Amino acid sequence: MLYSTGLGHGDALHVSDLDPSRPGLEVFAAHENMAASGNRGATFRDARTGEILWDIPATVDTGRAASGDIDPRHPGAESWAVGGDAAWNSRTGHLMTAAGERIGETIPAANFLAWFDGDPLREIVDHTWDAATSQGTPTVSKWDFENETENVILSDTGARSNNGTKGTPNLQADLFGDWREEIVWRSADSSELRIYSTTDETELRIPTLMHDMQYRVAVAWQNTGYNQPPHPSFFIGDGMAPAPMPSIAVTGDPSGATDETAPVISGLPEDGALLPDTGELQLTVAADDPESGVRTLDVALDGTPVAPDAAIPLAGMSGERVLTVRAVNHDGLVATAEVRLVVFSDDGASAPPARASLHTDSGWRDGRHDGSFTVTMNLWWGTNGGAYRLYENGELIATRLLAPNTPMAQVASVAVAGRSNGTYVYTGELVNAAGVTATTPTTVVVTDAAPARPVVSHDNGDGDGAFTLTTNLWWGTNGSEYTLFENGVEIDRQQLTVASPAAQRAVTSIAGRSPGTYEYVAEFANDAGATRSAPITVVVR
Repeated sequence: MLYSTGLGHGDALHVSDLDPSRPGLEVFAAHENMAASGNRGATFRDARTGEILWDIPATVDTGRAASGDIDPRHPGAESWAVGGDAAWNSRTGHLMTAAGERIGETIPAANFLAWFDGDPLREIVDHTWDAATSQGTPTVSKWDFENETENVILSDTGARSNNGTKGTPNLQADLFGDWREEIVWRSADSSELRIYSTTDETELRIPTLMHDMQYRVAVAWQNTGYNQPPHPSFFIGDGMAPAPMPSIAVTGDPSGATDETAPVISGLPEDGALLPDTGELQLTVAADDPESGVRTLDVALDGTPVAPDAAIPLAGMSGERVLTVRAVNHDGLVATAEVRLVVFSDDGASAPPARASLHTDSGWRDGRHDGSFTVTMNLWWGTNGGAYRLYENGELIATRLLAPNTPMAQVASVAVAGRSNGTYVYTGELVNAAGVTATTPTTVVVTDAAPARPVVSHDNGDGDGAFTLTTNLWWGTNGSEYTLFENGVEIDRQQLTVASPAAQRAVTSIAGRSPGTYEYVAEFANDAGATRSAPITVVVR
């Protein structure tokens, strides 16, 4: 048991996220034992801790209480309990907001509630009671919060309610898959059960309520205890947040065969596609799964759900956009895909961009072509582009958005780093809504990416087998690691500080060598490669 309130027994209890401004769920309950409840006719409590957040005072058994959003002027669910003489059908009582503010003394019926029409407010489920026959004719009413009255939207004189004055249905649940609820009443002669469902359309999309575990249990408890209207674990009402998606996995395809392959997604735009902000993105996304069929296909642009065949205006969307797709088959296998789209500014160009030129600054700083440089595009004059693409040896390596201002000059630079020795040809494209124009090419020959050649020396003048080997790199591209080999076997390894093209030095002390001839080679290495020194020979006598 989580806790005991000590408030005593009550005939009505409602559990849901009745106040969405607070974390977790709340409980609204009526109380009949005033000594136990401390003269509280009803309490609004934190469901996790039992803390009383506010209460409705009373001096006698409060036999009816209900909670649901029936007034859009106040956030969260309204809660009410009978007052006055506390009769079951009293229309005098406390009508409270989720925050505990009393907003009315006139209340609707406090028997049952249902979501029945097209808006998220809850309707009043009650009956017209005939005391002479002890029978009730079922009704569904809309609460007129401005005039504090109920307006009947459904009634059937051929049906009957249950449980005497409590007027409950035989069953109330979201039976048919729409989030609105069906209500089951018996016929007047009890020969049949009648299911009543709304005919109203709605724009509100909520997953089937029976997929919410709390709601499903609430439907079951209608027939195992005091009848209460079922509530889900999340708030449904005016201003509600998007309903949570249920955690459901359907396994096995309809034919009973085992599906071992995920759906195949098709119709995606080209990854990296350039689109003008004066146009629209027309989607044609689809998924196919011949084995078990596609259960769901979800498409989102920058995280916002869109239809698989949506036509999306791109005005005001300049920049990189991400389109994601998730398809699930009936065996629960998932396929995902993602493409990045680049939306560029279109200044109404009627002709493709003028031709731009490329140049690089490789070797400009100190004469070294070390694989780190900048490629710059210049359009000196003419029709501007909205985007620029740079290719290296035919492969796209960068896309840059431009601010078109025809016919003024445009410039864009791309930093390139970490290229090993070799030849690199750079080409570019300027793009606007009217077309694509290739730039002039430029070529970079990287010759100095790997370290310059180190030189090894020694001080073994006396030939006694104890000496020092010094390795110097006098100028050029530095190494980040030094390795020394003796007769082809590694004997020392050190990390170096890189400060190209400044000199570098590494020192290794040798001792205890017996007479003989020793060959030493030093190697300086970096991410682009390794360079070895010329060998030197040391003779120990």
